[in-house]
Amino acid sequence: MKNVVLALPLALCLLSPAVAQNAPTPVAAGQEKPEAKADLTGIGAAAERGSVDAQLDFGVRYLNGRGVTRDAVEAVAWFRRAADQGNAIGELNLSEAYVNGRGVARDSAEGMMWFGRAKAPGNEAADTQFAARMRSSAEEGNADAQVTLARLYGLGRGVARDPVQSSLWLRKAAEQGDGDAQFRLGVHCASGVGVPKDPAQAFAWYLKAASQGYTSAQLRVAMAYAQGIGVARDDEQADLWLGKAAAQARADGQPDLGAIETRGDGLIPWLRRAAGHGNSDARYSLAVAYIKGIGVAGDAAQGVVWLRQAAEQAHAEAQELLGVLYANGDAQVAPDPVEAVAWLRKAAAQGRPRAQLLLGRMYERGEGVVEDHAQAAVWYFRAAELGNADAQIELGLNYKDGRHGLAQDHAKAAIWFRKAAERGNAEAEVNLGLMYASGEGVARDRGEAVAWLRKAVAQGAPCADVALQRIESGGSYSYGDLIADQVSPTSRCGIGAAGRDAGEKK
Repeated sequence: MKNVVLALPLALCLLSPAVAQNAPTPVAAGQEKPEAKADLTGIGAAAERGSVDAQLDFGVRYLNGRGVTRDAVEAVAWFRRAADQGNAIGELNLSEAYVNGRGVARDSAEGMMWFGRAKAPGNEAADTQFAARMRSSAEEGNADAQVTLARLYGLGRGVARDPVQSSLWLRKAAEQGDGDAQFRLGVHCASGVGVPKDPAQAFAWYLKAASQGYTSAQLRVAMAYAQGIGVARDDEQADLWLGKAAAQARADGQPDLGAIETRGDGLIPWLRRAAGHGNSDARYSLAVAYIKGIGVAGDAAQGVVWLRQAAEQAHAEAQELLGVLYANGDAQVAPDPVEAVAWLRKAAAQGRPRAQLLLGRMYERGEGVVEDHAQAAVWYFRAAELGNADAQIELGLNYKDGRHGLAQDHAKAAIWFRKAAERGNAEAEVNLGLMYASGEGVARDRGEAVAWLRKAVAQGAPCADVALQRIESGGSYSYGDLIADQVSPTSRCGIGAAGRDAGEKK
């Protein structure tokens, strides 16, 4: 694997503030520009006062040897000072340093963490440049860059969201033996993201990563053996891999997990041990077990404790679930729209389509945030592009009715309804069937209308049977008829506008 080091252009390094310690050491006389000493004196004073522009300038100078001795380690130190103040350009530069191992030990996970924090609005050009350099490095065979590029495709940062491309680049890195890529590719195979859902393939990639000492992968291998998912059930192997996870935790400097005991009827004792010593996957799994009462007496309060701990470790699924709990509220969590938005935003930024959908709805309704239909549409698009059928329906309805900042466009409405219908969503099947019946956005086709409505009826979609009977008998049934029937308290298929909303958050 080639170690490709990428230069950071000056264009990436100009924005705003942090705390500096040492001013740059000027290069030997004759090697500096005539104005360098005067420049550095003024810049150094500004940096000491906390000027981010000055700190970024120092970072670039050290990186390129401009007026100072070239020093990648010192460049990273200055970028970090800017990044620690939340400056997006500093965060981007620090991210790239970690990805390429320039001035710091190579660490793609740390690199993506900093990239995820580079949240400057309107900084799409920097995102695009960063993604282009990652692609260049990835194409040279840099496995860390391949993992980073895969995550960029998953998040839609600097490139269009593309789960297939994300999985493709993960595979390239995984086939080079990168354990992080192997684990992430296993997650893709387990959930069907960018590749066909395949528990056996997921297990195979988890096993490769687990063999390299990845604790989360070892836990997933253990759970696969214990539950017989992707591999034949084998309690002995489950115990073995849980033991390996415990040993790895100790090797990573975590407290001793205690003596290995008999697993008994479930994984709860093991999950509790691993969760108690910092494994975010275990904390999330334990939270779900307590909240749902799976393998342990239900204890929602205890579940929320573990869930928050996992969420604070940037576990995307935990962040999403915690956001849902705060949005809906229950006996253990009082409804808190602001807190819900905060956690949903974190999960959405990591590419969780359900979180993106729910965040869009929070913006649409003005819950926890100022009502903003344009932002709602942005998040609906992101979730829809990742295959979330509910978000696809939202876009279909928005285009159909010309609402939330989208111009009315029946053809686009039909496209989004079809995407959701092809995923088996009954509501989309009804809407697409009615569009074929009326010829809105598609050529009128009674046969297609009947076919889609029959699919919806088979799933028990409200009012689908009424629409189907009317159309099969030669009559008409419009989208307006559907809405009227659904909201009518006297209609036998009415669900009411509130009925739909009540089921959406959960």
